[in-house]
Amino acid sequence: MNDKIKLAVLMGGPSPEHEISLVSTRNVLKALDPTRYSVTLIGIDFDSRWYIEALLSENPFAFAADLRTVSSHGRNPLALIPGSPSRLLDLASGETIDIDIIFPLVHGPFGEDGTLQGLLEVLNIAYVGSGPLASAQAMDKLVTKKLLSNAGLPTARFVSVDRYASEVPSYQDVAKDLGATLYVKASCMGSSVGVHRITSQAELAAALADAFLYGEQVLIEEAIDGREIEIAVLGNSAPETAEVAGEIVVAKDFYSYTAKYLDESLANLKLPAPLEPSELEAAQNLAKRAFQELACAGMARVDLFLTTEGFIVNEVNTIPGFTKISMYPSMWAHSGIDCSALIDRLVALGFERHKQKNLRKLTR
Repeated sequence: MNDKIKLAVLMGGPSPEHEISLVSTRNVLKALDPTRYSVTLIGIDFDSRWYIEALLSENPFAFAADLRTVSSHGRNPLALIPGSPSRLLDLASGETIDIDIIFPLVHGPFGEDGTLQGLLEVLNIAYVGSGPLASAQAMDKLVTKKLLSNAGLPTARFVSVDRYASEVPSYQDVAKDLGATLYVKASCMGSSVGVHRITSQAELAAALADAFLYGEQVLIEEAIDGREIEIAVLGNSAPETAEVAGEIVVAKDFYSYTAKYLDESLANLKLPAPLEPSELEAAQNLAKRAFQELACAGMARVDLFLTTEGFIVNEVNTIPGFTKISMYPSMWAHSGIDCSALIDRLVALGFERHKQKNLRKLTR
C-alpha cells in the first residue's frame, strides 16, 4: 500500500539507558500494525553516530527479537535531510528514504532531555512526544521541582548541590532539616540511574561522587513515607489520563534500575492501584496539571507519592518505557487501549503538534 505512514523508530543513544531503549523498541515494533506503517529503524550508537538498522516495511515483528546494542558493525551511516517529505540519506549507497514522522524511543540524556527534539525542530521533522522545552524541563529534576513548586504543586523537600560549589553540605546539616533517611539523585538522569538511599556522611560522599558522574547538579531529597502511584497522561493541549492508576510496591528501599528492568521479583506492580475514587480523581488531576505546567505533549508518565496529607509529585517522564512490564502502556491497556492503538494515538498527536507548529508565523 502506498498510503502507509512512513514511520522512523529511533533507538539507542549515548546514555546509560541505551539497552532499555532497545527493549522499549522491541515491544513497540511488535505492536505496530504493518498494514498502517512502513517502518525504518534508526539506531544511535554510544558515539552518537546514526545508522539505518533495517527497513521493516513488510515485517517489523521478525526483526524485534534480535535487537541488542547499536554499533557500526554491518550498518549504513545516515544523514537527515529536511523538507517535505523529510528524508534519510543512506551515506553508503546514496539512496534516500522518505519519512513522515519519527518515534523517538531514546531514553535519558541526548534523547529525552530536549537535545534530540531541538534537532528535529530545526529540521522541521514531525515526531512523537514533547518538544525541546518540555523535554528539558521534565528531564531536569531540579527545574521540575522549581516550576511545579512555583505553580503550587506539592513536591518533596530537597537541597541541591552543584559540582563546583565551594562547600558541600554535610549529612548532619541536611538531615537536621530533611530527616535521617535521604535520597541522592542525579538531576538529569532517568530510570533510577544515579539514585542512592543514604543514612550517613560516608554514604552521602559516595552517593554524591556517583551522581556527579551523570551531571553538574545533584538533589538531596527527603524520604517520603507514602505509596508510589503512577498516572499515564496522553494528549496535547487537552490531556487525558488512563482510567486506572498503577502502584509500585518495592521489596527493598526504592524502585531501582534493577527492579524496573532486570529483576521483576524486586517490585510488585499493582494494576489497577487500589485507590478510592476520590483519590484516583485527585491523582489524575494533579498529573494533568504537572503535564501542562511543564508544557508536555503527546505522552508522559507522572510519578506521585500518596501520603497521609495527600499526593506529592515525584517526577514526570516524557518518554516512558515501553518494556513488557512498563507501567505506561500497561495502564492504557487496562483502560482498553492496547499498545497498537496507543501507538496510533501517539503518532496522530505528533502529526497534530507538528501541524500546529507550522501554522505559526515564523517569518515576516
